[in-house]
Amino acid sequence: PPPPTSPPSPLAPPPLAPPLVPPPPTFPPACVWSDCTVESLNLAETNSNLKGFRGGFATAAYAYYVPNDNGALSGYAARV
Repeated sequence: PPPPTSPPSPLAPPPLAPPLVPPPPTFPPACVWSDCTVESLNLAETNSNLKGFRGGFATAAYAYYVPNDNGALSGYAARV
């Protein structure tokens, strides 16, 4: 016959389940880039600190502009 098995120790911690994390919200883009007809975008009209950018990057939904120097180091970044 098989050897007897001992019951689990009452001091053993229960197995940990992964935490339930809701997925991040998704938003449809305001327009598909190929359909947009933006000739220029003056961000300083929205906020006077939004100028002096140096480079940027884009995701599937947004373009991000990286702050540089607008006369003072503001640290403002823009997402459009």
